[in-house]
Amino acid sequence: MMKIVTYSYLIFLSFIFLIPIDSKIVTTIIDTDNHPSDFTSLFIHLFLLFFLYFLFKKIYFNFQYLIFFGIFYSILIEYLQIFTGRGFEIYDLIFNLLGIIICNFYFLI
Repeated sequence: MMKIVTYSYLIFLSFIFLIPIDSKIVTTIIDTDNHPSDFTSLFIHLFLLFFLYFLFKKIYFNFQYLIFFGIFYSILIEYLQIFTGRGFEIYDLIFNLLGIIICNFYFLI
């Protein structure tokens, strides 16, 4: 059951990260004036990747695999955003990786 939840979250997160902010889907849910600031969106990235890593850590215990997956996934999502109109943001990538690092420290404690 935990694997289903984890992979469902991964698919959902990928979809969310790749939707352009100004798309009809997003603007019908969140008014353009209410979009999070750039600063707030960085912490949203941090939290979303923290939670993703947390879920994967519950089902996979190989540290090297999880770190590689987290780095690969973060870079892949940012790269694919170039083709969806969102663009590559280095700060998004940094906060994605910070979420993974913080979660890893959480499990070490």
